[in-house]
Amino acid sequence: MIDPAANAEWKATRNGFDAGQNLVTKFGWKKGDHVQLRGTYIPVTLDLIYIGKYRAGDASNIFFHNEYLNQSKWFGANRVTGIYYMKVASTQDLPRVAAAIDRMFENSDAPTKTMTEKQFQAQFMEMMGNIKGLIRWISLVILFAVTLIVANTVAMSARERVTEISVMRVLGFRRSHVLSFILSESVLMSLLGGIVGVVLAKFVIIPGMVKGMQTTPMAPFLINFRVTWQVLLAAFGISVGVGVLAGFVPAIRSSQLRIVDGLRQVV
Repeated sequence: MIDPAANAEWKATRNGFDAGQNLVTKFGWKKGDHVQLRGTYIPVTLDLIYIGKYRAGDASNIFFHNEYLNQSKWFGANRVTGIYYMKVASTQDLPRVAAAIDRMFENSDAPTKTMTEKQFQAQFMEMMGNIKGLIRWISLVILFAVTLIVANTVAMSARERVTEISVMRVLGFRRSHVLSFILSESVLMSLLGGIVGVVLAKFVIIPGMVKGMQTTPMAPFLINFRVTWQVLLAAFGISVGVGVLAGFVPAIRSSQLRIVDGLRQVV
């Protein structure tokens, strides 16, 4: 989990702490740096010294001595422990060890619920309801509304250019050319909207949301809430799909338009 020499130094340093790679990269910590940890949800201020990185589990945590925390004024009167971390020999031992621990304390004044870090975070989120399902349904509704808006915009644009499309046909452009023009316009419009949305989400909305929730109990769960390359690729793929879907009907109608009818129509 951590280099033995660094681990020995951490144990010998009363206010030393180890941190995960995500936090070390984000804040640029170097060995020996002094870091002041100011509590928000829990009103304590700790002066810590960075010792080294740990290499297992969630890379967005820090670990310092429980005794140092207990010496603070607030914890002196509210000395409780809510979570214990344990290391097992292998992942295959997790169910057996968890069941053994829970059996040991099931009839005590403080029964336990042993689980992995991932399960703990998922359970914490579920306490607020099915957030994942709610976000998925909201996203689908928004996606449907955006598709209708793009389809309406492309259809109006195609209707306004009926005469132009007919002139293009007279000049030798084929139906397939008209179809590709309208579809390309729809996809381009959708892609531009997708790019604007991704930029706003990455640099404005998500950073603002994370900053606004730093003083809430949700703060530890938002540190990895960011726009990754996978999200970017998915967003661009969805944008192309929306463009094709929204522009398909207007493109078909425009490509099937008779030249005579188009030249006769005055828009």
